[in-house]
Amino acid sequence: MDKGITHFTSQAAAASIIDGWLRGQPSVKEDRLGGSSEVRLRLYSRSGMNDPAEQAVAEYGSDVTASKRVPKSGEKQRNTVPDDTFLMCGTVPQTGDKGEAVNRLDMWRAYGDDGKGVAITTWWDTASLQRIDGLEIIQVKYTANIDDIRRKAESLLQSQADQDKSRAEREKIRKHRMRLEVEHKHTDYKSECEVRLACFLGDESGAVLEARGKEIRLDATNGRLRTFIERPIQVGTSLKKVDITLGPRLTESETRHWQRMAQWALARMSLSGGTVQRSELQYIG
Repeated sequence: MDKGITHFTSQAAAASIIDGWLRGQPSVKEDRLGGSSEVRLRLYSRSGMNDPAEQAVAEYGSDVTASKRVPKSGEKQRNTVPDDTFLMCGTVPQTGDKGEAVNRLDMWRAYGDDGKGVAITTWWDTASLQRIDGLEIIQVKYTANIDDIRRKAESLLQSQADQDKSRAEREKIRKHRMRLEVEHKHTDYKSECEVRLACFLGDESGAVLEARGKEIRLDATNGRLRTFIERPIQVGTSLKKVDITLGPRLTESETRHWQRMAQWALARMSLSGGTVQRSELQYIG
């Protein structure tokens, strides 16, 4: 089943995202050899989320406690790899009465440069996304009792630290705990209708540990240090379509520029089903 995620952002950030995608497109020479089109998808650590309560959950939410556990007498110490959750966040796509792909005044105000930005809606084949790319789409659930979620996660963490459990059992608990943390957010953010593309790294196998060392990077944009990973995603397999909606407060010249540029970019990625249009939302400042 296909699911969509809409990301509201500034014109500059949208241009940077699209430019990064275009770098993954095969050259003419590669085309002749059957090269496939892909985009590099960037996902950031949970510690950069906008919910302070969630940031606190992310800060404690590692296996450091388990790795420091004192082994029982005669027991061989088995350290666990600290787990890492990486996310690409957006909102549930919404179609307006006039067919525009995005009709969310609150999101344009908060994240779309006060209506002068761009909204990018990506549509995903969820089965391929999980099977091939190791990513999951998660619909956020909102709660006023975020501390209850933290306590449940702490209980799961203690269970996960039980060295008497098998590796498979602990890995199952770890994934349940991480998903519990990612699924929930405080009701203060309910208007966002958030959807998340999540990647869970960090089981105990050496292969995953090796992959973590190669994947995790640092981003110091605007003086803010964040960790992120990038995954190559096959266009037409996991990523099915991209719709680009231009903010309702863009000037006519900006709109024309974006329409030409975005249509060319989608065609370059062989995403012929994607749309590029300006939001007809009546913007009230």
